[in-house]
Amino acid sequence: MSNIAFMSPRVSVLMTIYNAGVFLKPALDGLMLQDMPDFELVAIENGSDDGSYELLRQYASDKRVRIIRLEKNIGRTPALNLALQESRADLIAILDADDISLPSRLRLQADFFEKNPKTVLLGSWCRFLYKDNMLSATFAPPISHQSLLDMMSEQNPFVHSSVMYPRRAALAVGGYPVDFPYAQDFALFLRMVKNLNKIGGELAMIPEILTYSRVHGDSLTSSQNGRLEVARDSLRLFQEARTLPGLSQNARRNGRKTAVRTMIHYATVLRQNGYLRKSLFWRLRAFGSAPIFAMSDPNFCRLW
Repeated sequence: MSNIAFMSPRVSVLMTIYNAGVFLKPALDGLMLQDMPDFELVAIENGSDDGSYELLRQYASDKRVRIIRLEKNIGRTPALNLALQESRADLIAILDADDISLPSRLRLQADFFEKNPKTVLLGSWCRFLYKDNMLSATFAPPISHQSLLDMMSEQNPFVHSSVMYPRRAALAVGGYPVDFPYAQDFALFLRMVKNLNKIGGELAMIPEILTYSRVHGDSLTSSQNGRLEVARDSLRLFQEARTLPGLSQNARRNGRKTAVRTMIHYATVLRQNGYLRKSLFWRLRAFGSAPIFAMSDPNFCRLW
C-alpha cells in the first residue's frame, strides 16, 4: 500500500459500505491496484454489523483511504451525498462496495476528461459478475452523446460503478436526490441531463470494459416494501426520462412505451402488496396514456 498523501487528489472515489461481507475485500484490493495512484477513497462505513468496518480498517494505513464511520445506517442516498460533500478532487468516481474496478479504470477516465473537458458524465462498458463469480456478456452501451441520451428514455446506460463526473456538476444539481432510496444514481443522471444548459457538457462512454458489477439479491429488493420502493422509483424516473430535452422522435416514442410498462409493473407490485385501488388506478392510467402499448404488455391483462 502507498503511504503517499495527495493534498488535492486527481480523483475522489466514493464508496458506501453496509454489510458488504465477502465482496468488500476484492473491491478494495482492485482499487489499490489502480495504475493511477493519485486518488482518494472516501469510504462511508454506514453502520455495518458484519465485520465490514474491521476489514476496512486494515486499509487505513494507506493515506489515500479516508474512512468516515457512522454508528447507524443513514441510508444509501444520504451516505452518497455525505461522501460527495467530503470529497476533495474535481473528478468523482463511484465504486460500490461489492464491485471491482479494473486497474486502468481511473487513469483512462481521468485522461478522457483532460482530452474532453466538455464531458459531464462518463461511463464505461462493463461485465456483470454473479454471486458464483461467473461473468456475464459485456454490457456495451453506445458511445455518442445523442445515442446515450436516447437510451436514457428506456434504460439507464450508466452502470453506477463505471461512472466518473465533475464534482461541480453533481453539486450544481443538488447531489443525489434524497427521495430516491433505490435508483438514486439514475435520478442524479437525469437531473444532470435536464440541466445541461445550466452546467454545460455532454454524455460519453469509453468502449472498454473497466468495471465488473455484481448482480445479487439484497435486503431492499427481497422484501415486499423494498420491491414496492423499487417499482415506485422506476415509475417516477421513466416518466421523467421520456421528457428529457433533446430526445429524438423515436426515443420519445420508446420512452412513452417504457413509461407505460413501468406503470403496469407498479400496478402489479401494488396488487401483490394488497393495494387494490391504487393498482386499478395505475392500470387505468397506463391504458389512458397509451392504449395500444398497454394492451400489448403481457402483464396488463394479468392484473384483472
